[in-house]
Amino acid sequence: MDTTVRELSYAQAIQEAMAIAMEQDERVILMGEDIGVYGGAFQVTGDLVERFGADRVMDTPISELGGAGVAVGAAILAGGIYLFARTGADAIIVSNHGGRQLDGAASSISKLEEIADAVGDRIEIHLDGGIRSGQDVLKALCLGAKGTYIGRPFLYGLGADGERGVTTALEIIRKELDITMALCGKRDIRLAGKDWLDRKPGRL
Repeated sequence: MDTTVRELSYAQAIQEAMAIAMEQDERVILMGEDIGVYGGAFQVTGDLVERFGADRVMDTPISELGGAGVAVGAAILAGGIYLFARTGADAIIVSNHGGRQLDGAASSISKLEEIADAVGDRIEIHLDGGIRSGQDVLKALCLGAKGTYIGRPFLYGLGADGERGVTTALEIIRKELDITMALCGKRDIRLAGKDWLDRKPGRL
């Protein structure tokens, strides 16, 4: 086993991970429309095409794919979001990748309403990032998300008590959501909307 420590750039790490996956499983392919989408990975995906051949690139639009649903991870700018809605994907995931790229990046939820309004009912919107409680889930649903991901609470539970900890973390968030709705006098989560929020300038 090679234990040599090497320093890799973010883009190089992406390339290596994708290359390993493509070598181990011939079913792993590159999305043609994704080539050159990921900042520093512009050249990376192009290099993979040269390495594995054009037959490992899928140019078929997402809308023509059968089988499992497809969710597209999206930047938190609404200007180009409608393009994703036209690809045939089942959902858009609104995320700022944990704020790791830019320290001053806007939070995912601060852009959620704008993106949801831009897309309308053409595609589902999911929120990724910043969910720490059931109240956070309810806020996201009120602002247009159809679902949320929980990220760190799942990891906290896993670290504290393994599989049982993950289950406990999920149960806590669900119970908090139930209690929040009860205290707001609401019974049906499907009716969640902006009118449920008491918003003040600069905060949700």
